[in-house]
Amino acid sequence: MDRGYVDIAQFQRLTEEGVCYVTKMKKNLKYEVLESVTYVNTEGLVTHIDQKVRFTRGELIHEARRVEIFYENKKPVVLLTNNYDFTVEDVAEIYRLRGLSSRCTNSSNRISRFISSMETASTPYKYRHGWF
Repeated sequence: MDRGYVDIAQFQRLTEEGVCYVTKMKKNLKYEVLESVTYVNTEGLVTHIDQKVRFTRGELIHEARRVEIFYENKKPVVLLTNNYDFTVEDVAEIYRLRGLSSRCTNSSNRISRFISSMETASTPYKYRHGWF
């Protein structure tokens, strides 16, 4: 999916198919807030805002969960998901791990290509020396 474009129809399709998504929300996305809960820690600082929101694109209506998480010494992160059962921490962790899984996939692809190239490169050598 293009990072500069949010396809609400795709999110709705995923939701109807029972697929859970967690993604970073674009700043320019227009939505209506249906419910909102603000969480404050013991020091009086807002830790996160958990909202149920509605997106409307013509005939298409999609409801989702918008989670804004405030970190010390970092910019707030706004995530969008269709899962209302996960805790805010779970949603943040899923989003954080998406980068790890892509790095693992890329690493495993590089390793696979390396092993494949080794096998291809060493095959003629093996046969030249009579190794079977």
